[in-house]
Amino acid sequence: MVCVAVKGKPVIGVIHQPFENFTKWGWVGHGVSNDPYPVASEPVDVSRPLSIVLSTVRAAHVKVMARLAFGVHFDMFAVNGAGYKIIQVTEERADGYLHVFDIKKWKICAGDAIIKASDGVMTAVRGKVIDYGDPTRFINDKGVIASIVDPHMFEDLGSFESKVAGPH
Repeated sequence: MVCVAVKGKPVIGVIHQPFENFTKWGWVGHGVSNDPYPVASEPVDVSRPLSIVLSTVRAAHVKVMARLAFGVHFDMFAVNGAGYKIIQVTEERADGYLHVFDIKKWKICAGDAIIKASDGVMTAVRGKVIDYGDPTRFINDKGVIASIVDPHMFEDLGSFESKVAGPH
């Protein structure tokens, strides 16, 4: 994974899966693609239940807490790798990405740029923008939410976050 951040904001992201011979890149304001040329995104069918990709770390616990916050209108599945989770979202295999534990910023910066280049949203759990500019804070301890389908799909996350992580 490669990320270019300017003044703490992710601008360019590249995620490469060498064994799959697959590369996803995004440049905010210029688009996102699997090729060297940007492609237009298509609207997603939101009439079906939304799906959320989770980390495999304590996935069962997160699924229970997410069901309490969101109800049963979501399908959830767990995979390894922050970059792989972003690929699930950008390839429309998942509608959103939810991570509620600490994560190193270098694991999410490239994905953040690709999500933003897809006209999506990636923030900390409480909706705060993740700042990649402070060299003394390399861990994001506020969780991650991301979606290219609906930037408002996680609006009920305040109740979820308080149930999982408690007040900050």
